Amino acid sequence: MRHLHLPGRPRGLPTAAAHVGACQRVECSHNKDLLCTAESVKIGSGADTADCLTYTTA
Repeated sequence: MRHLHLPGRPRGLPTAAAHVGACQRVECSHNKDLLCTAESVKIGSGADTADCLTYTTA
């Protein structure tokens, strides 16, 4: 099956939505019983390719 793209029409999702589940950084202030409790998180390049930039030490 081919997908047709019509010029001038938007493609993809209007927004990206995801959620964080388990957090292995036990020293993070947002980590409660290995679950992330941050209101929102920002993921970006840090020491690794994809790091949690919301991480803060407790």
